[in-house]
Amino acid sequence: MTVGMESMEAQRRGYISLPKKYMAALSEKWDLDHGIVIKELNPNMNKQYLEAYFKTWGSITSCNIKPIDDSAAKTVTAMGYVRFSTEDEADRADWAGPHCIGGLDVVVKRVVRPKMNKTKSSEGPEVTAASPALILKNAQGLEEVVD
Repeated sequence: MTVGMESMEAQRRGYISLPKKYMAALSEKWDLDHGIVIKELNPNMNKQYLEAYFKTWGSITSCNIKPIDDSAAKTVTAMGYVRFSTEDEADRADWAGPHCIGGLDVVVKRVVRPKMNKTKSSEGPEVTAASPALILKNAQGLEEVVD
């Protein structure tokens, strides 16, 4: 079974939740995607409903929902991620809380994540997605022996 690189990269990307004052320092080195993570969603929630709820605060560029099965607590919930086109839109959605979506009070966290393969300054580190591959550091033993 082959999985496309785009989906593998999307699965490996993490979110960073930190106070607003530190986001400014982070954005000096990297271009950031701004969004929110929504926890404790109704497990029957769909992407279109979540997009319709949050479009009040701005332009949505991405929306995902993932079911979470907590067998220890014997509950099934879902977690969502909504990415906005600007930092201001994500801030407004976060500050508009508390949010009640689909009849449930949900937990909303403001997050950022570095955009892939782009840097804001030439001296800053480049954020790249690692591909599953081997790196050969010493190729001396691979030389062809000719008699």
